[in-house]
Amino acid sequence: MQQNPPAQQPQQSAPDQQRAPLREDVARAARENQLGDPVQVHVKDYTNPYVGGFFVLAAWALLLAVEGLIQLAGESLSPGRWAVVLPIFAFCFWMLALYLRRKGLYVFNGGFILRKGNNLRIVPWSDIAALTDRYANNGEHIQLVRTSGEKIQLNGMYTPGSAQFFPLLRKLAAENGWPKKPQKQ
Repeated sequence: MQQNPPAQQPQQSAPDQQRAPLREDVARAARENQLGDPVQVHVKDYTNPYVGGFFVLAAWALLLAVEGLIQLAGESLSPGRWAVVLPIFAFCFWMLALYLRRKGLYVFNGGFILRKGNNLRIVPWSDIAALTDRYANNGEHIQLVRTSGEKIQLNGMYTPGSAQFFPLLRKLAAENGWPKKPQKQ
């Protein structure tokens, strides 16, 4: 297998991204994998109580719409049914908010960490063998191929901070000679 030259380190980005706090598990993983100093931090954090309230209100609105459709069909939800259905809808929307908030992208001088829930994917720059860049109807996609052959799919719609991260990946690919497609062995 061909060894890649050591990847050049990205330059420091905007100061406000640098000051964003790192989660303890992310900071520990960065230290253990010698990724260096943080350069960019992008986190989808929906822990704001107003956002939680929005999701509960959205659940109410959805239930009212369902009730309207049920009444058009000639039926009606009794208050007892409302008491059972509303908490279920509110719970589902709240879980959606919690799921969405648990994504993060942490870029360091020596690589990046992608967090989804409690799972961390640690990718040193030196471990990237190839980059494939494409656009589709639902946005921009980048596929990274690690030296082990593992493929990492990054979708611009679902990757926090992709607007800043994807150009950085393209720049590193050009500087380090990562091929656009994985090389055949």
